[in-house]
Amino acid sequence: MVALLPLATLHTACRTDQRTNTAGADTLQESSVWVGAPVHQIPYYSRPDGKLIFYGHELIANTARYLGPQGSVLQISNGMNCQNCHLDAGTKPWGNNYGAVYTTYPKFRDRSGAVETVYKRVNDCFERSLNGSALETQSMALIAIYACSK
Repeated sequence: MVALLPLATLHTACRTDQRTNTAGADTLQESSVWVGAPVHQIPYYSRPDGKLIFYGHELIANTARYLGPQGSVLQISNGMNCQNCHLDAGTKPWGNNYGAVYTTYPKFRDRSGAVETVYKRVNDCFERSLNGSALETQSMALIAIYACSK
């Protein structure tokens, strides 16, 4: 959650302390940035959908291995991984992350001129960015990618 500070407070927090030569802005910035959970924090056994979330992470991190030209699940993409664009499997701050996906979809997108779901958006990436084919709406792969983006 981002804290909203009065301008005077923000200015004071970002000012460099000349005595110690440390910048307060770094602390303010680090505490207000969304950071996705790393793979070792996926609740693999403690939640019913833990294995599904982990599978989604694997698909995002290693898309070419599972869905690439020689994919072990399907052969539907150009060999790139989702994390080529969505850094650290969509968990890196300012790395085209998935931080707001679940809360902003469905939403209207100018490109299609329609309200789109997360599933439609993921398939747009497969068709455009990965120069491939869309996943079936009820496929385990698409459901897993959705589970990981929540």
